[in-house]
Amino acid sequence: MFADYMFSVQDCLSVFVEYMEVKAEQLGLSNNTLFRDPCGIANYSTARDMVRCLIRGYECAPLRGAWSQPEYTVTLEGQIKRTLPLRSTVLADKCSHILTDAFEVLGGKTGTLTNYGAYNLSVIVKVPEIDELLACTVMYADEDNCRPNNRFLAAKQAITAAIAKYLDRELDTSKTEVCAQSAIVCVVPPRCSVDEYHAELDVLFEKNASERKCPASMTKMLTAVIALEYLTDPEEKICVQQAVLDAIPNGFCGDELKAGDMITVKDALHAMMLPSSNAAAYVLANHVGHRIFTDVD
Repeated sequence: MFADYMFSVQDCLSVFVEYMEVKAEQLGLSNNTLFRDPCGIANYSTARDMVRCLIRGYECAPLRGAWSQPEYTVTLEGQIKRTLPLRSTVLADKCSHILTDAFEVLGGKTGTLTNYGAYNLSVIVKVPEIDELLACTVMYADEDNCRPNNRFLAAKQAITAAIAKYLDRELDTSKTEVCAQSAIVCVVPPRCSVDEYHAELDVLFEKNASERKCPASMTKMLTAVIALEYLTDPEEKICVQQAVLDAIPNGFCGDELKAGDMITVKDALHAMMLPSSNAAAYVLANHVGHRIFTDVD
């Protein structure tokens, strides 16, 4: 076991990002995907690759559990004991009903970078018409009165087209109107081994699904998958370091977490996935990076 002081925050974050690329290859993601940070500030990917991350994330029981909750309360210990109420950007947005009124939404992740017009959404849904779960990703949805509401409408449009295709495989849905620049819907396959991640997906609808775009916070689906590989105790506590918060680029760190806070892995996962805390993503990534170093024989 190496001494803790041997590994700086930058070392730990760098090794985590390196492992993101390793995991991307394992999951069958394309060369159009590039990860530079754990929360999606400077990353690139495609709808096709993000839907693979979504499917892998749904296979993780702790992540399914987090995704299923519209609201959650985090308990922080440490210097300032307090609670943080969380709301899901997928299930508790004011426009979530566009999807939830039509389908049973089992979870997923939004992603937003306003400077790029990146209003993204990845969701797993159950629909009454078919006996399958569907995975959907839409990227760069049209803005509606300067609000990113249309990602829910775009997902509904894409999923509706996919259901029609599922019921009639000869149906041509290529001209279906979907108010997003790229989209894909596929059948969620049975849980598979690592060797099977490269298998072809049963795609029911796609629109420019291989175009490279900014996934924004949908990146956190992969961050969560990796974190859950290394951090198997949901009650393990992590101390938030100022150096970790300082590593987040200016303008992307909220004030929900403070140096000295003690947060469990489970609560950090919820904070990262529901309201999309960048600080929680960096805290988890740093902790995993340190674990990667210290697990080396």
